[in-house]
Amino acid sequence: VAVRPDTWFELSVQRWHALTLLVLVTLAFLTLCVILGLTLWAHRRARRRRAVPHYWENNGKSVKRGDDKLSRDYFDDSFPLTLEQRSALQDLMNETCGKADQAFRLIRAVRVESSALWLRYRRRVREICLARGFASGRARVDNPELSRFLSQRDMNSGACEAFLWLGTKPETALKLISAEKLQGSELVGNAARYGVGWYFAEDVSVAHSNAHSGEHLYSECYAMLLCRVALGHQHQVVDPASLRRDSDCSSDDSDSLQASPDRASSRVRDRISSAVSRWLGSRPAGALTEFDSTLAELKDREREFIVYDSRQVYPEYALIYETCAPAHLEHGMDPPNYWDHARSMIFGTSYPPYWMNARADSGTEFHDLFPAQRFKSTLQDLSRDTWKDKFTRDRLGSNGLPIPKGDPHNEMPAGIQILKCWRVENSDMWHRYRRYREGVQSMRGQCKELDIKTTSALRWHARRRLRAEVNEAYLWHGSKPAAVSAIATQGFNVDLSGTNVGAMFGKGAYFAECSSKADEYSRDDKEGYFEGCYALLLCRVALGEAQVLRKADYTAHERVGENQPFDSTVGDRESAVGTYREFVVPVPEAIYPEYAIIYERVAKRDPRAG
Repeated sequence: VAVRPDTWFELSVQRWHALTLLVLVTLAFLTLCVILGLTLWAHRRARRRRAVPHYWENNGKSVKRGDDKLSRDYFDDSFPLTLEQRSALQDLMNETCGKADQAFRLIRAVRVESSALWLRYRRRVREICLARGFASGRARVDNPELSRFLSQRDMNSGACEAFLWLGTKPETALKLISAEKLQGSELVGNAARYGVGWYFAEDVSVAHSNAHSGEHLYSECYAMLLCRVALGHQHQVVDPASLRRDSDCSSDDSDSLQASPDRASSRVRDRISSAVSRWLGSRPAGALTEFDSTLAELKDREREFIVYDSRQVYPEYALIYETCAPAHLEHGMDPPNYWDHARSMIFGTSYPPYWMNARADSGTEFHDLFPAQRFKSTLQDLSRDTWKDKFTRDRLGSNGLPIPKGDPHNEMPAGIQILKCWRVENSDMWHRYRRYREGVQSMRGQCKELDIKTTSALRWHARRRLRAEVNEAYLWHGSKPAAVSAIATQGFNVDLSGTNVGAMFGKGAYFAECSSKADEYSRDDKEGYFEGCYALLLCRVALGEAQVLRKADYTAHERVGENQPFDSTVGDRESAVGTYREFVVPVPEAIYPEYAIIYERVAKRDPRAG
């Protein structure tokens, strides 16, 4: 049959339209598949990213094999918090404190990121959610400041997850940061009330009552852990009168029935839910119980949360702090001691009258390290007043090389923030220093006075400690925290070789009047609790008669010392090129390292740089 041309054309168009429609449908189907695939991939990626908290440095890693040290997902890190973050935690501590006459000053704060601990914790959280049908509910934290902190974190309401305070001791916090395994007995508060477990509080003053002061460097310091805690189904204790009756109650008591303190942990541990056990497979006996924790709400006492399974605890923040009065929190406390001179006249002591060992007999040996809380604000002011926005070739950048001229990357710090300071009281070093100072005075009489910036910047009650006739001065010496730690046990031996700072003005120990110059020679610890922190020593130095040099002289030490015209050397590069002055003494007897300081550098971009 002959087909008319117009009919053939219409059929071709219809076939073309059908083919086009088929192609479009196919493309739409493929596009939908791609979108669904990308959505599933993004969802899985998001779940993987949510495997660890979003604010962690290790965010994005999976913890599926987090307990395998050979896995690329394994991590075990501790990150010191910045000044701004530490200030926020210090505010949180003081805002959650229920005592008006108590305040806390945070010295050090570290966030612990451990894939093995986190994996163990998340597995336990999952068990609780499945066991309770995701119905444990949100943790009831009455403290509004702590509640606001919780709202900013990824918390699992199905396991009744919360952040709570746990008081401990500095040595325990150090073990946590060094990735050593913590035993349960190391974190227990008062184990006699509700059995052996971890005792948490939402009021930081309650947790502080369970904290202990440390030793040596951590004398008069305390430790606090801010932990994630999966409370789960809580066994509530509210009526002390019912505690005695509970010993006669059967295991079928209702949830509201109160438990005996001695039996609280056993009741939480011993009630097994066989139905949930079938859901989760084989578990160790006692792994799943009727209750997951105890909530103690006794009358006239602050609430306590007790957990008996270490898997329900993740110690996320380790804090070292000291106590103070609220009025001294911002400005420190450094009242002038008007009786320093009078006490030395009355007691006739051979030691500085403000020392703890001031009244010790001259034959008594001691080597102690005391927190210099009263002098801390003076040291902070002194570091600020002697800081200059100027660097030399000794200032290293983040790449380990000298900062280029003009500081293109803005690596010159704006100052330092003192975290902790100690006063060194060493009878042997002091006697040697005192004999040397008296020897210089008897030999020189009145030395030519030097105008030293640290002496001028000191408050009057600290400045009058010094003997102006022998040019005694407080001077800075750059160090590192590991050296400061050695002071607590071995004493400090100043390196006199000049290798650390060069020997531009001969051999000897080099000191600076400007904190910014001494900071150039400071080095940070690469590991340990003070990782990323630096150290300074503020030393008494008896300069005596000083020779002032404006140019390099590598034999300057030959004119300094006994039977020589000078007792020290002043390298005045400030007058020559506008940088700094350095002070060099040839013998260790001319030095007494009185204050040891741990600090961190304040970057110019830091909000506290001003």
